[in-house]
Amino acid sequence: MKKAWWNGLAMWCGLATPAMGSIDSGYYDLSINSHWFAEPLVQRLPTGSQNSLYQFSYGFQGKADWQGEVSEMPWRVELFGNWDNQDPDRRYWDIREAHLTKIIDRFEFTAGIGREFWGVSESINVVNVINQADLAESFDGKTKLGQPMLKALYVADRVDLSLIYMPVFRERLYPLRPNAGLNISDDVRYEDSKKQGGWAARAKFYANNSEWAIGAFAGTRRVPLLKVDPSTGTLLPYYIQTKNVLLDAVYVGDVVSPKLELKIGNELDSHFAALNVGIEYRPEWYLENFNDLTLISEYLYDSRDDTLENHGQNDLFLGMRSEIGIDGEVKALFSYDLSYASQYLELSFQYRINDYVRLMSKATTILKASIDDISLYPYRNEDFLHASVHVAF
Repeated sequence: MKKAWWNGLAMWCGLATPAMGSIDSGYYDLSINSHWFAEPLVQRLPTGSQNSLYQFSYGFQGKADWQGEVSEMPWRVELFGNWDNQDPDRRYWDIREAHLTKIIDRFEFTAGIGREFWGVSESINVVNVINQADLAESFDGKTKLGQPMLKALYVADRVDLSLIYMPVFRERLYPLRPNAGLNISDDVRYEDSKKQGGWAARAKFYANNSEWAIGAFAGTRRVPLLKVDPSTGTLLPYYIQTKNVLLDAVYVGDVVSPKLELKIGNELDSHFAALNVGIEYRPEWYLENFNDLTLISEYLYDSRDDTLENHGQNDLFLGMRSEIGIDGEVKALFSYDLSYASQYLELSFQYRINDYVRLMSKATTILKASIDDISLYPYRNEDFLHASVHVAF
């Protein structure tokens, strides 16, 4: 995006690919959105001065998704753009997808830009390691940027085997808020000067009501460490190398569905383990206006201390999701840190007015944060509400 090569690649993938063949389907989503923060925030600058950050902003967002085929090869292009009146770091665009696939019997060979989701958990997916998080779009990191890759997939009756090579690495972008008023440098550093997209392999198995997968990843970790630059006083993103073995599994029962995500690996010459184990429960009792109600309980553990990737080193997550009527959906997620007693709450809601218009909102709040909790304490004053109106056609 800020790089010349990325703009060139974006133009080729976004414009040239659809021109190569017929467009079989197209989808467009336009929205007006806003952010409201509960408290004003002051950013401390390296010069010793301070900068008052905005409390309210509005903006516009658009997404276009085309799919088609050229020379019997399926292709897809999805472009995303955002503009915000207050935050320059939310004025950007991204290629979410732009790839071409060659199918030969049970093999699929895909080249271009794509997004790969790995995991089964509702809160934090510790095995979802392929794509960089789009923090400007989603505070929880679940929305991902597109990743240039080459992928080979073999599809058998009860197993999918995939091999992915990522030739480049994408740095994380930080919006002004929610960002705890941290002054993050535009400069970055890499362990041993390595800037590698990495490679990954995965085998996913299917058996009756269960799915489980084992995988591996080696390359630059998507979540950087933030180190103080003594010369400027800014926080300098430092990307380290990581090697992971990954396991995720889920059994889908009529009432109870147990889930597991496990990552073990090596970083900075030290071994670590990260775990998310949980259960989803669909009660048989009936609540008026609540359909397909699911109760969620998950426990997260991470053996890393100052090099944590995510919020959740010894945390319990409790939540629910449900349809409201026939056109709405609501989700709530609460976390309690068993080490520091920190508490986090996230609420989201969406409602479809008709076939074209829907409303979406999301609120997050740090109910309590210990000063020893490096994951949540910096965000203790960053409670916010996001709301948007979408028109799709």
